[in-house]
Amino acid sequence: MIPFPSVLTHNYDPERGAFRNLCELSTPQAQSVLDEIAATGRRRIKPNYLRRRLAVEDWLIREKSKKLGATRLGRPIYFFLGDLADRQDPSRPDSIVIPLTAFAPDMLTFTYPDSMASLPIARSEDHLACRKVYHGRVFTLEETQGRRCRVRHAGRPLEDGPVHAVRSLH
Repeated sequence: MIPFPSVLTHNYDPERGAFRNLCELSTPQAQSVLDEIAATGRRRIKPNYLRRRLAVEDWLIREKSKKLGATRLGRPIYFFLGDLADRQDPSRPDSIVIPLTAFAPDMLTFTYPDSMASLPIARSEDHLACRKVYHGRVFTLEETQGRRCRVRHAGRPLEDGPVHAVRSLH
């Protein structure tokens, strides 16, 4: 079994700054940022991205609140679980790696895979054939470290276990 990672990685664009969330902006401001990112050619942005992102974040906030109470922040800040400071994403080339122990357990929730993929897989009939038990679920740190959370290669959960991609810091 792969040991549970001990760090979180926040990847970001140094021109925009670390620990930011696009959805904290007004809709016109957020769309302007997305248009600027798309214009660089470093990342393809789907036309409905902002609408989908807002819906997914609303879901994350609701699920986090059900499990751990009110959020400390209005919107999540996104991380990857583990050291992913690999500069592989040209739209977010800089990284900050932080020990998992720097955060209180009630500040973290996890999804697998990324929340923008996990929720649609869970809800769309188009994805029924590939749907797994962990799709469309938000997990707490405690849930990821329980006996049923077994991990195989590349951090993928087994059929009966939860998740290993952190999605939000609240």
